[in-house]
Amino acid sequence: MTTYTRNFTLSCDGTPDCPNPTRNNILIELTTFLQQARPEDTVLVAFAGHGDRDKTNRSYLMAIDSHPKLLEQTCLPLGDVHHALESCPAKQKIFILDACHSGGARGDNSATAFSSGDLPQGKGIIEFLSCGVDEVSWEDDEFQQGVFSYFLARGIQGEADLNLAGNRDGWISSDELYSFVYRSVSDHVENRHRRSQLPVRRGEVSGSIILATRRIDKSERKGQSVSVADQLQDLSQQGRVSDLITTSSNKWLSCDYDGFAPAKRLKLLLSLLER
Repeated sequence: MTTYTRNFTLSCDGTPDCPNPTRNNILIELTTFLQQARPEDTVLVAFAGHGDRDKTNRSYLMAIDSHPKLLEQTCLPLGDVHHALESCPAKQKIFILDACHSGGARGDNSATAFSSGDLPQGKGIIEFLSCGVDEVSWEDDEFQQGVFSYFLARGIQGEADLNLAGNRDGWISSDELYSFVYRSVSDHVENRHRRSQLPVRRGEVSGSIILATRRIDKSERKGQSVSVADQLQDLSQQGRVSDLITTSSNKWLSCDYDGFAPAKRLKLLLSLLER
């Protein structure tokens, strides 16, 4: 598995060589980014910002030059984003959406009318949405951003692998990330605002998608007592080794390491995969 790591950045803070996140710039960069992916790649697209709906309930994402009274002319239709992702040749596609209504009262640190959990769903795409139907996506002054985006970033940086549902193997999977974000967001919003915000995951995928890696320090490795066979089983469940290799390797692992060379080589291979 490879991950297509070309990033595109749009900024409104005057960063040199960084275009503004206008509607057209977002469409151009997103389309170019997705068309360059290969079938064996994994691509991830994330949007954090405002969203709105028109009178026909068509959903839009808002850019820096969008106008709430001219949604069709100045905003980015969510259907266009789904179409671009569906047309992307990459086998694995993840779409992360943390959108709040453009009229949301910032003074309340909340969004009041755009429910990302009630949006149309793209085909062949795994989607992480910041909240469920009839819920709002909260923001906190403490984080200076949305609660969902804050914990999402922490999870990708490694905390998801260390969470209760994480296996501490140094790989952050889509399952681990969702479990961490769901628990963290729901607990924080409940404790801080006495409201409900339950992130949603939609779409089907065969196996778990690896999204990031976490460096495991030496002290942590010394504290691990996972057997080689258990590590091999984890790799098989993640789709990183085939069932045939697992079956054959388990036979080797039943032999004495010092007297059977293949078992020694397998143990070395697993130690390299851990890195």
